[in-house]
Amino acid sequence: MTRAIQMFEQNAGRYDAWYIKHWYAYLSELIAIKSIMPGFKRGIEVGSGTGRFALPLGIHIGVEPAQGMASIAIRRGLRTVNARAEELPFCNESFDLALIVVSICFFADPHIALIEVNRILVSGGHLVIGIIPANSLVGNFYLRNKIPPFYTHAKFFTVKDMFQLLNQTGFTVEIIVQTLFDFPWMLTKEHPVVKGFSSGSFVAILAKKI
Repeated sequence: MTRAIQMFEQNAGRYDAWYIKHWYAYLSELIAIKSIMPGFKRGIEVGSGTGRFALPLGIHIGVEPAQGMASIAIRRGLRTVNARAEELPFCNESFDLALIVVSICFFADPHIALIEVNRILVSGGHLVIGIIPANSLVGNFYLRNKIPPFYTHAKFFTVKDMFQLLNQTGFTVEIIVQTLFDFPWMLTKEHPVVKGFSSGSFVAILAKKI
């Protein structure tokens, strides 16, 4: 078990409570992702946590290595498989949509994980990925402060880093949007979703399997 997985195992309830405490940040992220979601028949979230994103977006299968997190998701109704992103226990071309929300910054090997995601997607299938850019307002804050317990083990990417990683693992970027233009704890309403990635602290990318 990696240190990141162990950390989430021990702090599942605290993690889930973040979304209540920072409700408008959560809604802003959810709306951003929904705005670029293509139609799909069989979707999966990789790094599904407590099910906060998969279920509202119509995804009913998740992969989560921290059992404490998975237990909360299962109680919410998400069919959750206990596995790591780098070793997905599914056949080739099993899904037409994969979702990853922020969790890529905790993967032991993001490159191998995206190769695995590519493998389980059908030809022309889509990946929707949400990140906190390393050079964004919130990303810079988290990098400087390494707020325990969650961001002690995080590795943030810039959007350009993510473009490169997606290209290397067999994806092409189709759409990119941004939201969160202030710190999550400062929001008093949902933030708008805007095209591009110039100033938002949450960026959602739609990529297609080549």
